[in-house]
Amino acid sequence: MGFNSLKENGLPRRAFFTRTDCNFHCYTQGRPEIAWHLLFCHWLKKHLENCEYCNNLKKNLLQKNTFNHAAYTNEKTSSITKIEMHAGHDGFKIVEVFSDHEYQEVNKHRKKMRLPTLTSVPIGNSEYQHLAHYSGAVIGYDFVKKCP
Repeated sequence: MGFNSLKENGLPRRAFFTRTDCNFHCYTQGRPEIAWHLLFCHWLKKHLENCEYCNNLKKNLLQKNTFNHAAYTNEKTSSITKIEMHAGHDGFKIVEVFSDHEYQEVNKHRKKMRLPTLTSVPIGNSEYQHLAHYSGAVIGYDFVKKCP
């Protein structure tokens, strides 16, 4: 079928596969992220202007950031989040901190909680997984030690 596996790729407990023309997300049965993705998908099917906007946004960002996934993700996040909210998503999700935007959001949260800020983006740390809890903004942050 020609898909590349990107494993979790920032969303814990998800398998993410890409191909030049599409991608898909796989979750185990009962995961709350399934409802989130279906809600977004159904919204786009009913609101073709949002679907066209997302397609154009992603095409333009892919051309601009061909080899920089973090930049691509940073630039699409706010637009996609707005559409998710219009679709009725409550905004709660847990994502792995791997982009500059997520890193900055986690540090804003840590500052509010009077915790020291992270000094570098924890990308590629094989010992820990850094997770941001979002509900419109970062409302929590975890880092967990990975099993060997």
